[in-house]
Amino acid sequence: MSKITGTKAFCLITGGSQGIGQGVAFEFAKVLAPDSKLCLTARSVSSLNATARKIKEINPDVLTEYVGCDLSKDFDILLKRLESFGSESYDAFFLVHNAGSEGKGFLAKDMDSVQYWQEYMSLNLYSMTAITSAFLRIFNSGAPRTIINITSLAAVAPFKGMGFYCVSKASREMYLKVLAVENPDLRILNYSPGVVKTDMISRVITTVNDQSTKQSFESLVKENKLVEPSETVGYMIKVLDEGSFKNDGRVDFFDREVTNGVAT
Repeated sequence: MSKITGTKAFCLITGGSQGIGQGVAFEFAKVLAPDSKLCLTARSVSSLNATARKIKEINPDVLTEYVGCDLSKDFDILLKRLESFGSESYDAFFLVHNAGSEGKGFLAKDMDSVQYWQEYMSLNLYSMTAITSAFLRIFNSGAPRTIINITSLAAVAPFKGMGFYCVSKASREMYLKVLAVENPDLRILNYSPGVVKTDMISRVITTVNDQSTKQSFESLVKENKLVEPSETVGYMIKVLDEGSFKNDGRVDFFDREVTNGVAT
């Protein structure tokens, strides 16, 4: 079962203070049953605090906890907090992997720093696998568990000047495919949200070392084709509630059917 609407659930959302992660927190808060708990992680404590206040306005019956930490360095801080929630009772558990970065906009031939590779993958892959392991170990009451990986078209298609990002997204999806075949009781969704209106877009335009990629993103901005976080998360919730997705498969926001301007 992956249904989230009306469910009393514990939800861990990494990168939950801004952008897509914050959107997930807000939209989940609208549909969760009373006494559900959202646990958010991010580096900025002030942004987490602001997000928690907004969640309380959206739904005062949903509890919010947050952990300010750098997942590439401070995993033990998050682990201790998660262990403190282990005895709590919920009808379902959700883990949303959103935290990550696009990386430097180098061409593949210039991605030659082992130190940077280690730093980048520590945040974008290694911490993600460690969090998953902790989540499965701590929340093992027998209630349904769902893992959602916020992925990208970059996991399956190359983008010039975005090699770091492509490698990390592809690696995360394959890790979850292995996890799924080893643990058929889990529900695992790789959700590609489309090109979402976040700060990442302006960073890519500024730093990517390929003119065609830069122009592609500039065109999306100019033509007002960026997706609002609330819209794409709303569709993700629909996918979860229907539960018809292939386990460990990927669902793309742009693959939805739209009739008269309404997604179905």
